[in-house]
Amino acid sequence: MPPPEPHAWMQGFPPAADRIIRFEDLATLAYPAHKWVYSHWRELVPTAGVRRGNGGARPFAPASQSLANLRFEVPEHGQMSLDDVLGRTDTDGLAVLHDGRLLFEAYRGELKPQTLHRCFSVTKSFVGLLAATLVHEGVLDPARRVPSYLPELEGSGWSTATVRQVMDMTTGVVFNEDYEDPNSDVIPSRTATGSYPRPPGYRGPRSIAEFLPTLRAAGTHGEAFSYVTPNTEVLGWIIQRLTGKPMAELLSERIWQPLGAEEDACIAVDSTGMAASGGGLCTTLRDLARFGELVRQAGRIDGRQVLPAEVFEDLHRGADREAFARAGYDMFEGWSYRSQWWNSHDEHGAIRALGVHGQQVYVAPKAGLVIARFGSQRLAVDESIERLLIQVYRAIAKSV
Repeated sequence: MPPPEPHAWMQGFPPAADRIIRFEDLATLAYPAHKWVYSHWRELVPTAGVRRGNGGARPFAPASQSLANLRFEVPEHGQMSLDDVLGRTDTDGLAVLHDGRLLFEAYRGELKPQTLHRCFSVTKSFVGLLAATLVHEGVLDPARRVPSYLPELEGSGWSTATVRQVMDMTTGVVFNEDYEDPNSDVIPSRTATGSYPRPPGYRGPRSIAEFLPTLRAAGTHGEAFSYVTPNTEVLGWIIQRLTGKPMAELLSERIWQPLGAEEDACIAVDSTGMAASGGGLCTTLRDLARFGELVRQAGRIDGRQVLPAEVFEDLHRGADREAFARAGYDMFEGWSYRSQWWNSHDEHGAIRALGVHGQQVYVAPKAGLVIARFGSQRLAVDESIERLLIQVYRAIAKSV
């Protein structure tokens, strides 16, 4: 199946008037315009560079096979190829690694190998690894209350929450994260932090640090999983406060440079320069796959331990499955959430970094498999696509 024709947004000098996309248009843009937006996010919002350093890019090991012509059995869908999957799921890019070898790579629409695509909440899993590393190093105490690191949040929804509860998304902070609900808390959050246009006369919070203290809790911390993006903003703020370094610099030093990335990445920042830890990272597809390979190898690259192995052992143990089940994620039955990673507890030991509209890193160490995906799905969360992808990933894991 040939890739779809690219839409003519932002083409020409200048583009046609009805094909121009500006930041102030984000409030009214509808699918499929975001197919352009997600591959050009750094042109719309302020970002900080995540430097790859001066070393050469780390190459993938030579592939001994290709998945391009492989057909595999997918429950409820029958025989499928990866091209079939691309066509059904609004995929912008897909890369599959097995034992570090690049077996499949595909790009569609605006995405090219050198393009930085928006990662959305996959960003959280990067931040979670940094936090878990600081815990391992004794710099961050997961049992301490959040305000002991951030006095600004005394009296907020995090007053009595521990760092571990923030890391595992088990706080009782009230935040409606329904992306299809126009009255949810998502728009006020994005408006405050600068990733959504502010209406005329706007007088609300204008930064992450101004927005977070406005949130409150309703319920007991630690009892149930509750996916709340501001938890990760709190975690990112703590990390930057403790280290005295901006998130972009920490990501560069701890992950991006040791990774041997091909391209610099970037992360969106608010009006004060604070990084959007909950969803602001942009990377290339290949570098996202390299990140997945670092996770598959439990923090090792070319024999060097870049991140502590104990961090990954803890990720794979996972967290309280009963607390996770109380959230009611039917398609993730038996899963848990640990340090900003989704743990399937399946036979392949698969853990995942997930972002809305189809951004994913799938890591299955027992199958030697890493899958990186960028998408531009119509819905922020499309359960039919998600269920299909879970089945596809497991089918690939069984076939390689």
